[in-house]
Amino acid sequence: MRRLTAVSLLVLVVAMLHVGAARADYTDPACEQDGNDISAANCAPPADFPQPPADLDLCLGAVYCDLTYSLLDVAGFSSVNMQDEDVEAIDDLNVQMAGTSGSSFGGWVSFYDYHNEKCSGTVNFNNHCAWLYHKYRIYVNGEPEGQTITSVFPASSGNNIPNDKWTPDTGPIPNNFKASAGGSTRDDYRWGRTWTTKTGYEPRDDDSYYPGRWHLDPGQIYNPNDTAVHRNAFFIHGGRHTDGSSRLWDTPTHGCIRLSIEGIRGLKGKWDNKTDNKGSAKAYVRLKA
Repeated sequence: MRRLTAVSLLVLVVAMLHVGAARADYTDPACEQDGNDISAANCAPPADFPQPPADLDLCLGAVYCDLTYSLLDVAGFSSVNMQDEDVEAIDDLNVQMAGTSGSSFGGWVSFYDYHNEKCSGTVNFNNHCAWLYHKYRIYVNGEPEGQTITSVFPASSGNNIPNDKWTPDTGPIPNNFKASAGGSTRDDYRWGRTWTTKTGYEPRDDDSYYPGRWHLDPGQIYNPNDTAVHRNAFFIHGGRHTDGSSRLWDTPTHGCIRLSIEGIRGLKGKWDNKTDNKGSAKAYVRLKA
């Protein structure tokens, strides 16, 4: 009888472990590790996240704040190609803001990784220098008014080497991907979402992400040229050393977009005050090999 009880207990424990593994949820560290084969069934949060109080828009951590295209040119950030690439974002934004009433702000972010260009003021990893641009336009009753306004934040992503973009845990966030193995190729992520759940801004006190992060959706993406290759779990986040300093300047990520600690706080000010299209706001990636 004792032997039977011991065997029964062993079977029960094994069964519980098996069930526990099958019920892994979005808090499982596996859902945040690039290269894992994850799914919405396991890693989608069950509900939209509650949001922290809004911050003021102070442009903390930004090298340049609220510039027009012409002022970006003066600052050394040529807007010639950028304006062409922003056409896609503005077309998407016009759809997102259609039907809104009163005055509102439509915002998005664009991550640019340059090869031996625009390196002053940001980190240089492997002769590539990256920036995150927050951009917005004013809309009145669903119609755009005025110019596109840009703020410029030092950034990095993985080792910053575009040719490594499909190397999990190493290269930067890919600029072209499929959201499913059989899907179409695209270049836009949803900012502040994961697996269609609205996660928004998430304050984090752990050193890997401090002071916070935004998910980027899709939660898992596929190489358009070889859908057997996939990457996942991308964020825009901060990060600190044990002495409290930012990890941006000396520590590559596993592929996520990293800003400085102050940069995350400054981007949150833009999220709170200049991005009224939360839930549909997009992030675009431009890798300059």
